[in-house]
Amino acid sequence: MKLNGSKLVYLRVAEIALAIFFALNATVAEARTVSFCGTHDYGRVCKDVYRRYNEDHILCRQRYSSCQPVRSGIDDADKDIILTAHNRYRSEIATGNHSRLPCASNMLEMLAWATTWKVGCGYTLYSSRSAYDFEKRYTCAYGPGGNVRGEEVYKVGPACTDCPEGTCCGESCQQYNITPSYSGLCTTGHAESVLEAGQSAEMTFEQPIKSSHGRLCIEVEYNKGPNVAGTLDRGLFELLVTPVVRPQRQRTINLSGGAINTMRMRITLHYNFDVKIGFSFIVPRGSPAQYVNIHKVLIYEKACPERYRHALD
Repeated sequence: MKLNGSKLVYLRVAEIALAIFFALNATVAEARTVSFCGTHDYGRVCKDVYRRYNEDHILCRQRYSSCQPVRSGIDDADKDIILTAHNRYRSEIATGNHSRLPCASNMLEMLAWATTWKVGCGYTLYSSRSAYDFEKRYTCAYGPGGNVRGEEVYKVGPACTDCPEGTCCGESCQQYNITPSYSGLCTTGHAESVLEAGQSAEMTFEQPIKSSHGRLCIEVEYNKGPNVAGTLDRGLFELLVTPVVRPQRQRTINLSGGAINTMRMRITLHYNFDVKIGFSFIVPRGSPAQYVNIHKVLIYEKACPERYRHALD
């Protein structure tokens, strides 16, 4: 994929610089470029977000080189072009405007494989027609990768009719004051917090909830851990349940987790009055920096399934 101003064409990929995966509705990861001597200059400045998931991330590996890189990093304009190109193409597939293939009912913001939602891109800079004329050639990797033999690429049906819980699409996003960028794609969101030692953060949903029969199931998908892989996991992530009429009777429940895998917790609450749901994140003094990502919060007016239940009365 070559970026030349506003033009976008697909080309055979030559030598590339690798990049980390990121969600498509976030920024595209940076990548290091090829130096004048033809060697890679990885990891001159290793960002915490790279070190979070791997102690030996490709962008954190130092290689000795006396060469000076031609250029390093992907600027904001390139990131916008990459994200726009991917999501526009995906929306065209979902709405049936790209080919004779049927519409997709469950497509997130990525390429044709419905559940793919992360992209990492890198490029090489090379001279083309003259010593003063350079071009960038990009390649991108995707996760989850998709293209699994025997599995469906996406569910056939009218666009947006089978979006995952916790997402919105098209006009349904208006009730959440969200304006979707692409009419045929299920829109997702998440909250992230990165804290240093001794810091804390708290988030509470403004709208109270109440069960007509006194039972609620709270489902939370998240991941948390040290901001640098290999250091101690010390962050305390808790669910907060606060009665509206008696906030001093706030209850907490600890949420466990790991730095790589997404965790799912389901907690049954027994309240017959209005409560507010929230989360707190605390990093004890003397601890390394910690992070937490909240991907999904769902609330059902029923008890959680027995095998997932963690009751809070």
